[in-house]
Amino acid sequence: MFRMVLRSIYQKPRATIPGTYSSPFFACLGKFNQDTAADQAWAINTTTIYSQKGIRHLGVIMGMLSRHVLGLLLSKDL
Repeated sequence: MFRMVLRSIYQKPRATIPGTYSSPFFACLGKFNQDTAADQAWAINTTTIYSQKGIRHLGVIMGMLSRHVLGLLLSKDL
């Protein structure tokens, strides 16, 4: 099809539509003022990393409004 410059006639599916960004965790931040709540709302995530040296656990604390990493820890123990 590429060599003969043929194209399909059906519309390709659109998985994302630009300009309609909405994040579910900002719905719970309605009571916080973005100017004063820089260090009041945090998100915590843990994940397991498998490597040749064994299993490691990564924990990250992130500010929800500033989106900066406030702390992280890579450890053998959960």
